Parts: sequence; C-alpha cells; structure tokens
Amino acid sequence: MKHLYFLIIFIFSSFFTVSGQQLSDGYKLEWGNFYNVEDNYEEIFTFINDSTQILSVKFQKKGVVFQEFDAQHLYQIKQNTDESMSKRYVPQALLKKQGKVYLFFTDQKNLLADWDLYISEVDLESLRLKEYKLLFSVAKGLKYAFKRPLFHPYLSQDKSKLLFCYRIKNSVNDQDEKVLAYVFDDNLNELTRGVLDFPYQRDEVEYLDIELANDGTIYGLIRAEEKYHFIKFMDGEVSLNLLESEELAYMNDVTLREDTTGNFMMIGYFGDHIEKRHSLAKIDNEVSAKGVYMAQITKEGKILDEKKVLFPKQLLYDVMPKRDSVEFIEKDYDLGIRNLVLKEVEPRKDGSWMLWGEVSYILSEYDMGRTRDILHLEDVVGMKINAAGEVLWAKNINKHHIGGADNTHSYQNIGALYTYYDKNKTHYFMMPDHIKNANIADNDRPDIHRGGAGGFISVYTINDITGEKEHYILFDLRNVAGNDLKQFHIDDVLIGKHLKFYFEAYIGNKRDMLYKLELDPEVIK
Repeated sequence: MKHLYFLIIFIFSSFFTVSGQQLSDGYKLEWGNFYNVEDNYEEIFTFINDSTQILSVKFQKKGVVFQEFDAQHLYQIKQNTDESMSKRYVPQALLKKQGKVYLFFTDQKNLLADWDLYISEVDLESLRLKEYKLLFSVAKGLKYAFKRPLFHPYLSQDKSKLLFCYRIKNSVNDQDEKVLAYVFDDNLNELTRGVLDFPYQRDEVEYLDIELANDGTIYGLIRAEEKYHFIKFMDGEVSLNLLESEELAYMNDVTLREDTTGNFMMIGYFGDHIEKRHSLAKIDNEVSAKGVYMAQITKEGKILDEKKVLFPKQLLYDVMPKRDSVEFIEKDYDLGIRNLVLKEVEPRKDGSWMLWGEVSYILSEYDMGRTRDILHLEDVVGMKINAAGEVLWAKNINKHHIGGADNTHSYQNIGALYTYYDKNKTHYFMMPDHIKNANIADNDRPDIHRGGAGGFISVYTINDITGEKEHYILFDLRNVAGNDLKQFHIDDVLIGKHLKFYFEAYIGNKRDMLYKLELDPEVIK
C-alpha cells in the first residue's frame, strides 16, 4: 500500500517576520498521512523496534487503543483496541525494558473490593495485552508516599529493580505513620516487602524523596517535627537517622540522589516561609527560595559535607522584578524567589550538578465562566554548580504559562508546558509561547500564554560550558501548511535521536496527524 508522505522544510531568511517578529531558520518539519481520531483521557508515546516505530497507547473507558507508526515516514502501520480489562480498570504507568513494553494498571473485582495492581506485556505484533500478572492488592483509600502517585514504580539506577510504596492505616482511627513498600527484581518477582513504621503521627510527617539502590535497598528523606531524617530499609529492617547540622534550614523542595562516590546528595532550595501576597492563592503561606543547600550523606545517614550556595544577584535581577521591587534587591533585603519548585537534578561525572526549577503556584480565579484553580508556571531557573559548590552559571527562561490545575497530562511536571532535552553540550527547552515574547528581556514581564491555545513553537538553548543563552521562534501552531494544529500537548512530545521531536496533533474533521520536528544543531545552538 502506498502511503502519503509530505515534507516541508522551513528555511526563513532574516526578513521573514510575523507581526514584526523574526522567525528562525535551522529546522525542518515533516508529517505523514492523517488517521482517525481516537478520543482518550490519557495517552503515552514510546519508541519500539530499535526506534524504527512509534507506539501510541491511548486509554479509553472501554479499553486501550494501540497504534503503531513508522518513525521515518510517519504513517500509521496498524491499530488495535484491547477491551479485555474490566470497565473499572485504571492505567497507572507504561514501562519499557529490554525492548519490551509493559502496562501497569489497577482493577477491582467490584466497587467495594481492594485495588489489584497488574502488569501485562504488550504484544507488539498483535497490539494486544498478554497474560496479566497480579503484583499485589491494596485497600481502597490509601495515599501515596514521597513524590510519586500510587502505583507508579520507582526504578533503580540500573533499572534492574522496581519499588512501589504507599501509606497505610490499620484502622480508621489509626494515626500512626506507616509506609508499605514492595521491591521487585528484573523479572518482576517480589524480592521483599515490609512496613516502614515511623514514631510519628500521620500529620507530622512530610515525605521528601526516595531512592532505590541497585541491590534493592531503599533510602529516603522525611521531615518531621521540623527536623530531617534519613531512612534506610534493608532486609526487612528500618533505620531512621536524624540529620544533625546547624546549616540545615527550611527547604521547600528536597531531592535525594546517589552521587558518583556511592554516597547520596541531598539537594533543595532553602529559604523562608512568608505570608501569601495574593488573596486568591490556594496556600496559606509561600516560600521564598534564597539558594541551594547541598549535603553529601553516607548510606548510614551521616553528613560528610554540606554547602549553601546563594543565588547570584544577577539571577535575582532577572527573575524578581516581575514580582518584587528592584529596590529590595539593591538595598540587599533578605529576599528570594517565591514559589520556586525544584524539578530536575542531574549529577555529572565530573562531580558537578545541574539543577532546574520552575516558579509554580495555583490561584483560584474566575475563568471561562466559572471559578477554577488556575496553575501558573513562570520562569524556569537553571544552575550549574561544580563539586566545590561554586556556581558556574545561573540562567532563567522568562515565561508565564497558565492552565487548569485539574486538567493535566503530566504527573511529573503538573501541567507541564515545556519539554527539556540535553544534547551536544547544549540544553534545549521547547515550548509553545505568545509571539509577543519573541524578543523579551530576561527581567521583563511576559505576555501570558494559555496551555492548549496555539502559539508559536519557541526554543531556548543554554550552552552547558559557558551558560550562554539563545532564543529561537520557529513556527505558528495555528498555521502549518494551512492546518491549525489543535490539542497540541508539549508534554506528550516524544524525543528521539539527533534532535528529533515527534508529536501528534488534531487537524480537524476528526483527523489526527503525526509530525516530526528536527533541529539543526549548527543553527539552533
């Protein structure tokens, strides 16, 4: 069968502009044939067969729709809907291991029954689920622990172990804080399970982060009674070690990562609680981040070394004037960046660390005819810190995106409106944005862009060595060869090799189309 295949290469010269804004060259956009829309409430894309094909997994109430596409020519190869699960199934996660694709989902025997967590391999030939395997059952009404929702697995660094954990109650009146943990091996056989029993009440514990070692040992961080504790769970035994240090300050977000020495690095933004300034804010107080706290911790919970790295004043000048007076900075007021949430922490082989944060908050606002919780996602803040604790560079990406806080596609970045990629010693940030932000300065107030409302595809690059930043405006989502690309979700973008980005868009008349955007690293760098 002959498939339609189109290619358009946008090479704009310096005089080509839209609304007075110059568009960039150095990319090409390709697409294949259109195919029928499959309505869904969640979708996931992944590469299969050595990245020569793309698998789309779309979840509907009646079952799961599998679609297979050719990654080069972008046409649909085949499609199948699997309706073998009950109507009460809930998709939880998609896992790709050793060329195979697995689906985690929960189901119930009836509405009053426990949740059963199953895993099933996807048959890539027939596009159906193979035999289900029951991993475990849990009582209804349980809550997640640490940063992952229920039933999303944690992976060890070598991806040979999986961890599930959640908070449990022995009775309705039980106020003791406990976490039940399951660890599975590479063949999804249960290695260990156990209860992490803490000497605190349920409302006294804040779960910060957790790490699964390659040998199956669980490490984690909690905050209780305004103190930080290091957790180790091995061979059914739990140890809880108080982290003692005069340097430890309040942190609004904390990450635990294994470093290159076999120890752990505890990293978070330190700062102060401050009173909320907006009457519509969904929280009673806010956090003002002043810098980065870094502590190296042994596997026994002892602090070996710790540092406090203040934000450079230039970063404050670039981020704060959109919300606070510049005079406060010039008068050396003890201020920080409000509502800065740590999103990504990347250890490097040379001992340096990359940190990415985002200004994020929720306001209850009158929007589109009713009061909604509106998620505001503002500046991305990036810092590279060397092993000695020195800031090599610090940059912000100036933006202001909004979207419904209860209508999100991404569990990692709630309502994520950008995608991040690190390649060729360059950091790439791709996002739809308002065209008026094309030539915006770092400390200007940006025009607001609403997620899902078209916009121009914008790419920011940051050189990993020098910190030099560039900004490129590529094309208008509302006019790609005459098509208005609707329902475009940047957090559904699939990142391939050699700066290739794949995404699906709705083009009207109940038709979807698969696109491939390829960046030229000699131009967009």
